[in-house]
Amino acid sequence: MYKTLSSYEFANEFKESQSRKEQFSYDALDAIYEYLECMYDDSDSNGYEFDMIEICCSFTEYESFEDFQKCNNSDMETIEDLQDETTVLFLCNDDTGESGFVLENY
Repeated sequence: MYKTLSSYEFANEFKESQSRKEQFSYDALDAIYEYLECMYDDSDSNGYEFDMIEICCSFTEYESFEDFQKCNNSDMETIEDLQDETTVLFLCNDDTGESGFVLENY
């Protein structure tokens, strides 16, 4: 049995979780939802089975490329180098003008 989640319901699942409510910003959750929706709309599968822990293990949100480098002790020089390795979902918070990204962990 499957239940289709809207973007709001998807984000709400995280924000109501005591252990995962701070894992991602709303902008990051929206980007992850859109990414998963596109991935499974383009496939022959019946959809994505929601697994909060799997999502938390598969994606990480960063405030900036410098934040990524610091957290990962990375020698990558540009965001383009990172894009060559994995999926990068860019974020822009319209309220603050700040940007960041969500990385599909590799």
